[in-house]
Amino acid sequence: MPQSMKEYYNKHKVMLFVTIMLTMICYGHHAISANIGIDTEQYIIGLYGKDWVVQSLGRFGYYYSIMVLNGGHYNPYMNGLMFLIIFCGAALLWPYVFYKISGKEERYSYFLFPVIFLTNPIWAAQFYFTLQQGAVALGVLLQVVSFLLLFDVLLNKKPERKFRNWIQMVISVLLAFYAIGTYQAFPGLHLVEAAGCLLVLFDRMLDENPSLEMHKLFWKRTIAVVLHFFVSYFLYMLVCKVMKWGTSNYLQIQWGRKPTGAILKGLWNDLKNILLGRDVYAGWILLICVFLLALLVLQMLRRPVNVWLKADYILLAVGNIIAVIALNIAIGGVPADRARLPVIFSAAFLGMYTFSRCGVLIKGYFRSLVRVTAEIAIVLSLFCQSHKLQTLFYTDDICNMQEYQVGADIVRNIEIAGGDDCATVVVVGKWDAPLNYSCLKQAPIGASSFNWDYVEDQPTSGTRRTVLYLCAAFGKSYNGDPDDNQRNMAASMAEEIPCYPQDGYVVNKDGLIIVRLS
Repeated sequence: MPQSMKEYYNKHKVMLFVTIMLTMICYGHHAISANIGIDTEQYIIGLYGKDWVVQSLGRFGYYYSIMVLNGGHYNPYMNGLMFLIIFCGAALLWPYVFYKISGKEERYSYFLFPVIFLTNPIWAAQFYFTLQQGAVALGVLLQVVSFLLLFDVLLNKKPERKFRNWIQMVISVLLAFYAIGTYQAFPGLHLVEAAGCLLVLFDRMLDENPSLEMHKLFWKRTIAVVLHFFVSYFLYMLVCKVMKWGTSNYLQIQWGRKPTGAILKGLWNDLKNILLGRDVYAGWILLICVFLLALLVLQMLRRPVNVWLKADYILLAVGNIIAVIALNIAIGGVPADRARLPVIFSAAFLGMYTFSRCGVLIKGYFRSLVRVTAEIAIVLSLFCQSHKLQTLFYTDDICNMQEYQVGADIVRNIEIAGGDDCATVVVVGKWDAPLNYSCLKQAPIGASSFNWDYVEDQPTSGTRRTVLYLCAAFGKSYNGDPDDNQRNMAASMAEEIPCYPQDGYVVNKDGLIIVRLS
């Protein structure tokens, strides 16, 4: 395998160069920035520990990955550097996996995967949490390696490889297990990756032997892929059960809580948003892919092959579309933007897959027309994706800059009011970053730490996040957990205190610091 990889990347030096450059251009600045977002402030001051990450969320893979990549404490530059290397490696390894599964040397279509994959704006919502960017990228890489080992076993079942295949299968399951334990969206990402790999495998087997025997062999391999997922996921659930980890409903499952009709409507609306590039999505790559995939299905129906093979292809095509919203279906709702990892992979894979095969759809003049039209549409979509990705990173920088200035003003006024570094602080109201007209606010990007947990009917509800930010950004040790009496007194007194940025918005009441933001 190492020799095969060396030969592959020697033939694809342009893809190698462009992927590395694209990773640096799209993520280089953000990866090593000192922006302090939500959760990062807790890790900086030592509050983001195993009791929350592992015991409550069940993210043992995430916890141990950030500990290793950060060297045991928050190190944005080391974490960012490792993220760039690992993330670029994952984007580069997938084309090799597709090459190994398909057995076809396609110089240009494989090139599309890392380009579409890296420019997707959903990554901005995920990597806004700079603390976890390295850990999530590592989870993505481990899943790629897991599928590489899995399909190497499926395609090389020879007696002399029996022991090696068992070792590879065990390692593959363990890597998938660790990735699932990194972030709750990884099971959905695993399913959409499996759907893509099976589609490529089917094409290879169909070219080699379009018979009923091939149909039976393909489904044996499909069952092996399904079992691989269930064993990995069962192992994750078993470990969480035994260790009593993962008790929180992070993805907020809606089945049984909302009317079924409302859930189905929400799933359909999100699928439309995905195809039309609305909300966090951008471009029309998946819409183009659905159209081309439909043409490929029609072309398959016209081929003189067994009807079961035609049914297999239809199931695989539909399965790849459904897999885009597999996570939505599982929870009965639309997960947070940062959890839409299946959409990222589907856009990249289907863009690569359908483009590589659109030449077989129509012959003659119209073949060139279809190909050129698809190329123009994909280039425009890539521009839309890249533009939105960079706009979101720019918004995060502006928000952090404005937030830091407000935080510095609050700290200075606390000192003027006589508060020391260990004072108990109560924050009344909220503050939103004004941003500018070039920014694009899209939660969590552009959302101020001084408004993150604020609830309208609870005037002091933003205290914890505000104080966490002040402690992380300025090295203070303020107490951001006042008791109910202190909160009530602060809310009552705030009615006579001017709002930020007017003079007197910070007062000292018998050692209790009251900050009125709004």
